[in-house]
Amino acid sequence: DPLTPAGEPCEVLRPTAPWEKRDGHVTEGPWMLKHRGSYYLMYSGSGAMGADYAIGYATAASPLGPFARYDGNPIAQRGDGIFGPGHHCTVPGPDGRLWMIYHQKNTAKTDWDRFLAMDPLWFDEAGVIQTRLSRGTAQPAP
Repeated sequence: DPLTPAGEPCEVLRPTAPWEKRDGHVTEGPWMLKHRGSYYLMYSGSGAMGADYAIGYATAASPLGPFARYDGNPIAQRGDGIFGPGHHCTVPGPDGRLWMIYHQKNTAKTDWDRFLAMDPLWFDEAGVIQTRLSRGTAQPAP
């Protein structure tokens, strides 16, 4: 049944990257996607109350890892009036495109003043996850 754990717990990721430790040592809110045979473990890092809360990902050949973090993390982060994007999920739209649903902060203050947001998410030709909040990326053609 879905409420009874099966097997032993398996740690797949712990906060080690500098961006994951800016406002607390945190890796949380996991979400997994499978693309071209690879497992993408997306997660949030840093403290959720801070403006530096952000989204990154790691990849593996198995859903249990071992996972390798993407060198360009975080893929959704503070910038251009965006504060603390994180704790997300992805859903396909009616046209099949992926959308990332997440929360972000209204200001840079350390607090829980948040709102929901939604942005497209896509894989580039190299299999790198891109978002509107990724640095140096362009929106995909409709």
